[in-house]
Amino acid sequence: MKTNCGRQLTRSLLPATKRDLEKLEQKLETFMSKFTDWADAEDADIAGIKDLLNGIAAGIANLDSLISAFQNSPGTLSDADQARLDAIASATSALKAQAAGISTTPPTAPTP
Repeated sequence: MKTNCGRQLTRSLLPATKRDLEKLEQKLETFMSKFTDWADAEDADIAGIKDLLNGIAAGIANLDSLISAFQNSPGTLSDADQARLDAIASATSALKAQAAGISTTPPTAPTP
């Protein structure tokens, strides 16, 4: 059967040559290298997010401790109590900003 791409049609019906297999192997190696780089970047992102979440959890525990100490203090707000409350509010704002800064966008997967 002859078509405009008769050579290509005939060529595609023949078994793969050593060169064809080498080209395929090179493409596979290139893809696997890209995949490994992507996987390494993903692992680093996950480790970074884990560290941030651990820091946030520790910050929340610290805030809970400060709030508990404040709630168990007797009397009205003194200047010192107001300063503690302001410090807690500031820490809460910083913690919220840190949590908002966590990127949840995964890196782009490599193309074959």
